[in-house]
Amino acid sequence: MKSLFNEINNPLFHELCRLVNEIHSGHKLTRKELRQRITNISVFHYNEAPETDREDALIDKLFHFATPSSPAEICLDAPLPALVTRVELSWLKNMLLDESFAFLLPANIREKLLNRLQDISPLHSPDLLEKNSKPSHSPCLSILLDALYQKKMIHCPLGLIAPCRLEYDLATKDYALIAWNPATREVIKSSLDDLHLIEASEQDLPSNTFEELSSYLQSHQKEVTLQLTPTRNTFERCFSLFSTYDKNARMEQDNTYLLTIRYYDLNHEEIVQKIRSLGTAVTILAPEDMRQSMQDTLRQMEKLYLS
Repeated sequence: MKSLFNEINNPLFHELCRLVNEIHSGHKLTRKELRQRITNISVFHYNEAPETDREDALIDKLFHFATPSSPAEICLDAPLPALVTRVELSWLKNMLLDESFAFLLPANIREKLLNRLQDISPLHSPDLLEKNSKPSHSPCLSILLDALYQKKMIHCPLGLIAPCRLEYDLATKDYALIAWNPATREVIKSSLDDLHLIEASEQDLPSNTFEELSSYLQSHQKEVTLQLTPTRNTFERCFSLFSTYDKNARMEQDNTYLLTIRYYDLNHEEIVQKIRSLGTAVTILAPEDMRQSMQDTLRQMEKLYLS
């Protein structure tokens, strides 16, 4: 499923509303008929085969059945849960089985999750996965992993900083460090390719590091609204590029999409580069300063190529 409850024009949301209203007005619908109505939504897309477990979970939160063959009765007694897909569970199983990620979770939680996922197959066989870190990353990566695990500061050309997160881009096979700089009270995001001469420190992270980081990020959020034109694989490319960002999508009457992406200020340049890569298939609607900046860049490029 690509669409969930992130906006009111969602076809699944409307179909569930229709089903509730039909049953409320006296229509008799069985579980099989409810499931069929959901899978028959014309613009509903699946990433894999129809997930009947997800559909049954939705049905069970909305309706009650006296017997398996009885018609449905309305039963809304709790919010709908955010259900995890099989693919997400398989990815989680992969991560839990990989010893190189063991430092991310306490051993007891990792063991508990693996016990709960006994019937889930890993997304990929560990034998098929290549080691994705570049050779040049190894010394730097080792220092950062130790610092993250032990909650220690590190020395770098910017001074003494607190490493908080390590991001990995599967497409570029690059790592990026998210760190808090206590001296400037700012968040730093740097590619490992740009990090040189880092050294381990015996100094512990300040106890309020993650509170400071969270507060800074919450106060430095941005969003951009794009209009997507249905040319070639624009939608697929766009949703793939921004898959890790919080976003809302809405289809317009002319079959274009309005996509609003929320991000932190430290990711601004990355967002701009991704938008540029989509070319004429997207139009920036807001904010105006980003729209104007993109227009200025395009004019400069035009002058450069025409000169």
